Amino acid sequence: MLFLFEINLYYRKRGKTLTINTTSILKLASAFLTGGSIVACSNNIAEASTKITVKEGQSLNSIAIDNHIDTNTLAKENGLTVNSTIHPNQILTISDDKKDNYYTVKAGDTVSEIATSRNLDTNTVLKLNGLTWKHSTIYVGQKLKLFENSDTNASTQQNRIVNTPTSSQNTSLHIQDYNIANKAVNLATQLSQQGIPYVWGGESTKGMDCSGLVKYIYERLGYNLPHNTVMQEKYVTKINTPSPQQVINTAHPGDLLFWGQQGASYHVAIYIGNGKYVQAPTYGQNVSVSNVYSFCPNFIGILK
Repeated sequence: MLFLFEINLYYRKRGKTLTINTTSILKLASAFLTGGSIVACSNNIAEASTKITVKEGQSLNSIAIDNHIDTNTLAKENGLTVNSTIHPNQILTISDDKKDNYYTVKAGDTVSEIATSRNLDTNTVLKLNGLTWKHSTIYVGQKLKLFENSDTNASTQQNRIVNTPTSSQNTSLHIQDYNIANKAVNLATQLSQQGIPYVWGGESTKGMDCSGLVKYIYERLGYNLPHNTVMQEKYVTKINTPSPQQVINTAHPGDLLFWGQQGASYHVAIYIGNGKYVQAPTYGQNVSVSNVYSFCPNFIGILK
């Protein structure tokens, strides 16, 4: 009599667990020993995964950051929520496919959003892919390298299915430190994912309006901006942008976008690249990412 069972082989190198269904292996052995025929063999091998033992003081978010994956993904994979409490010696699992060295760009992606979703530094991802803050356009189907040990040839820009936008950026006007811009974009992107409601006069994560959002972000980067769109205009060099394409060609990530006439603006947001910006829209809506094609600013503001 042949007993069918499943065994677990532990691949100890790199701490990965490999589960192999040995039913077909035993059937094969039985056939050879008894002279029987083989009907079918299954090659059912489960994905390798990394086991992490929670240490004192760790949280889901800190573990996600250490392993460069999204906190929501880590929580879901372990039957938890992002607000779940974890305990020392608890075992968490991360499937290896969640830690891919590359990311395939989808419609609407920006480098900053991709980096933030993997808890990576935007500037690092830009450098790994031969991009800069001034030239950060990416294309649908393009493979972005996320880690230094990735194959350098995989990040070539192939299978582009959108037209390459021309760049007429006036780099001499952009005197803002790129490191500050990087931090502003990362913080703005993070805030857009936290469900922060629009609150008139607000400037905290409990609620904020458009100029409060800009003030909140740049205050943490050493800029003391006023909580008013017209007053914030005084801290920037202004360039008119009559069309969405003009915004894309001119604005750099971290720049401010204004709506209304110069000196009488009524709305402001932070540009994050690829035609996208983070804004606190209006009553009943949360801080979110929007597109210049759906709501185009009248002029951009480059911090002095």
